[in-house]
Amino acid sequence: MPKLVWSIPLAHLCIVWMITLYALHFFLGTLVAAPLAYVVHLGYPPLLLMMAIQGPVILARAKPWVWDPPLLLLTLVSGGLILFSVNPGLAKITFQYFVIYYTLSLGTATYVRTPRQAVVIVLLLVGQFLWYALWSPPSFGLVAWHPTLKNNDAFGGLMVQGVGMCYYFAAAARKRNLRLLLYALAGFCVLGVVASYARGAFLSLVCVAGWIWIRSPNKLKTALAGLAGVVVVVIAASLIFEPGFFYNEIMSSFEEGASEGTGGARMDLWKVAVKVWMLHPIFGVGGGNFGAFAADHFRVGELEAFPNPNVLYGFNLHNSYFQVLSEFGLVGMFLLGWQVIDFMRRNKALREPGPSAVWAAKSGGTFDLKYLALGLESANVANMFSGIFSASLFSPWFYTVWIVNRVLWGVTQSPAGARPSSTGPPRRRR
Repeated sequence: MPKLVWSIPLAHLCIVWMITLYALHFFLGTLVAAPLAYVVHLGYPPLLLMMAIQGPVILARAKPWVWDPPLLLLTLVSGGLILFSVNPGLAKITFQYFVIYYTLSLGTATYVRTPRQAVVIVLLLVGQFLWYALWSPPSFGLVAWHPTLKNNDAFGGLMVQGVGMCYYFAAAARKRNLRLLLYALAGFCVLGVVASYARGAFLSLVCVAGWIWIRSPNKLKTALAGLAGVVVVVIAASLIFEPGFFYNEIMSSFEEGASEGTGGARMDLWKVAVKVWMLHPIFGVGGGNFGAFAADHFRVGELEAFPNPNVLYGFNLHNSYFQVLSEFGLVGMFLLGWQVIDFMRRNKALREPGPSAVWAAKSGGTFDLKYLALGLESANVANMFSGIFSASLFSPWFYTVWIVNRVLWGVTQSPAGARPSSTGPPRRRR
């Protein structure tokens, strides 16, 4: 088995991954002592400092893909829009998130140099579902101490991501105990979607389940797993809720449609988002500033659905795409599309024989690369579906999946598993 080579930057990078995925700052700050949240946040600056000190070396050795151009540009745009936002404070918070995610991306591409090191990041990525499984009881539908996951829509969206990731990572696992644990976590994620009773999350789960089956190399096995998932849904719904509650809640999505109830309210919000975008179509109104701009710009009575536009100040758009469109404009939509296309190209390359051979020889045999790639793909699809119902642009769920996908591609591009020798995914052989 290839030896795992540690370094101080790599060890610290793993700590930063844990802070980001496991929300250790919120965990310690809420359950132990509030000042600890600020102490844990200090984990990010040393990583930035290490990369700054090594900047000339990184610049000389790194290939263009390492710099993650779409995320870098989105970070720079977010920072620049602070100067033009109605509420610069909200824009600064958004910018800080992007700095964190970009730091994680650049640091991972810089310090994870071999498939064996990449396995550690893969385990940290999927380990978040075990972490939140431990903290979600007794409701199983949220995490009370987490500022984002204490919301049922957000928790349900994360669980949808976990279903495909845990299922395919289990199929990828070579060790029996790890494989069984990951299958169990996939079942827990299905339970979490039900317990959240978030209609958007459940609809996303249905779509993702179909995608998992379509992409599965073993469709019979996946179909049986899908039936097991249906059993989990039925049992969980009957044990957690009053009879008929879950079914009625889900069916209300179709009964209300886009003209009444929650669906109607969200459609009204999205119409306002389009109005905001049309006023600033290129760059948008700045991160986190949809509500602040709408409340400041529109006059009383100008918006039919919101006669008093001041109520929009703290509204959540419940849609990542309308959030990007209104707050970052066409530039933001272009960069989001670039990131998704970049993901798809590299993920496809991961499933080719060459990278799989490098991974098998250099990773230690913990996982099969083809199934890891399918797990990341299904997680990305889950994020895209969930983004229709939840504004999750500033949460780490999108970015961490993209980062791991890029790094797995990077470390499997040469026989040594070190620096990639090309600046993009290999072209299809003619």
